[in-house]
Amino acid sequence: MNTLRKKPRIVPGLTLLLFAIALSACGTTYSQAQNAEVLVDNAGRTVYIFDNDTANSGESACYDGCARAWPPVPADSMPGAGTLTRTDGFRQAVHDGLPLYYFAGDQTPGDRTGDGLNDVWHVVPQAAPTSRRSTRGYGGY
Repeated sequence: MNTLRKKPRIVPGLTLLLFAIALSACGTTYSQAQNAEVLVDNAGRTVYIFDNDTANSGESACYDGCARAWPPVPADSMPGAGTLTRTDGFRQAVHDGLPLYYFAGDQTPGDRTGDGLNDVWHVVPQAAPTSRRSTRGYGGY
C-alpha cells in the first residue's frame, strides 16, 4: 500500500519559542533579536564588545567621549549577565568577562551599525564572543 507522507512544516514562531525554552533551560536569560545570532539586551538592542577592554579585568576602557558614542549597557538590562562597577559607580553588564556597550548610532532594536567600526567594535556572537577580538590594542571611537 502506497501512502504519501506530508513534509513537516516549520513554523517560524514555534521554532523561536522552542529556542527560547531551550535557552531558559540552560539558564541563559539574554534576549535574542528575531533571526539573529548576536547577543542583545532585554529590549532587543544589539550589544558590542571593545577590543581595548581586557577580559575579566573588572574594568572598562571606554569613558568620556568614547562612552558618549558607546554607552555602557546597564547591568539590569541583561538579566543573568555578569557585572562590573565603573569608576563613576555605574553598574555595567559583562559577558564572557568583557564589558558590553551600545552604539549611539543604532536607531532601533536589531540595528548593528557599529559592528566592525574602527576594527575594534564588534557585535557579540552567541557562540563565542571572544573569538572575534582583534590583537590590536589601539583605536577606538
